[in-house]
Amino acid sequence: MTMPSPRMYALGTAAIAIAALFIPFWQAPFALSLLLALMLPVPMAYGLLTSFASHAIACMVFCSMAMGSESGDLVERIGRLFMGISPVLLVVISAVVYGFTATLGAWSGLVIRKFRMGTVRP
Repeated sequence: MTMPSPRMYALGTAAIAIAALFIPFWQAPFALSLLLALMLPVPMAYGLLTSFASHAIACMVFCSMAMGSESGDLVERIGRLFMGISPVLLVVISAVVYGFTATLGAWSGLVIRKFRMGTVRP
């Protein structure tokens, strides 16, 4: 029993979104999304939407947990550093930036894959 490609892509995207949270480099969501998009053929709109949503949700959950744990004071200090924004808004902004970075990686991977297959001209 094989999974259809979009379902496999969604599961892979969720897995790399969680893995990217624990890799200490800011390029992790971009690089992992690019690699997944190169490996699995999916439609462009589905790949971008799935990539953004899964990474943004994973980041929001992770940041919310960090804010609720012992790191809450640190989150408040970082919020004060950026013109006094609230910790909740800081979590939302972080999730959007994280999702956008992953979307750029997925878009790059999908375009490179199409270019290699010859469906997109330079």
